[in-house]
Amino acid sequence: MTHQIFPGNRKRAACAAAATILMMVALLLAAGCSTVPGTQNTSFTLLQDKYVFVEHHTSISGELLSGDSGACGPERNLDFPSYSFEKKNGVLSLYGPSETPVNESVKMFYGDGVSLSGVAGYGALTWASPVYLLPHADGNVTLESISGDGTVLLRYNQERILLNPKESRENTTRLTRSLDYNRSCIAEIITSESFYNAGILDKGTIVTR
Repeated sequence: MTHQIFPGNRKRAACAAAATILMMVALLLAAGCSTVPGTQNTSFTLLQDKYVFVEHHTSISGELLSGDSGACGPERNLDFPSYSFEKKNGVLSLYGPSETPVNESVKMFYGDGVSLSGVAGYGALTWASPVYLLPHADGNVTLESISGDGTVLLRYNQERILLNPKESRENTTRLTRSLDYNRSCIAEIITSESFYNAGILDKGTIVTR
């Protein structure tokens, strides 16, 4: 049986089809505008025995400019580091009891911390956190995505940073001031803040001490 479409029905059908096409075009345009390389969540699956290590570290050193060196000792001390990472062989060492085991769900480890030297102080305070899902927020750092080669997109203080495997980003500032405990001690405080992406590593190189 042949069904005929009368002019009114034909017009309504054409309008409905046009509306559907316009909606599809709008969705495609919206997707195209929002799809920026590296901004999406992980679009692939890491092998269960692999992970990516990203580190954020702040190093603060102090150089005495004026004052008695005997009286202008370290300003403070920090203790203790809870991890260390060897760039040469990719070994991540975790110190102390590990509350979270390294299992097949771990996609990344994120290391953060600060170290002091010179008259600014001595010692270090560091910690490393496992990452199971992206995006992952830790303080003012958000790990947004990982690409297939281990490239990491992160956001720091609302600034987007794209780190390739084995790539570092560093920013250094210098400030001249008196030390907190002795106003006669004038020092230049040098602060170096860095990000490092170690790339894709074997979970078997993670050591708990």
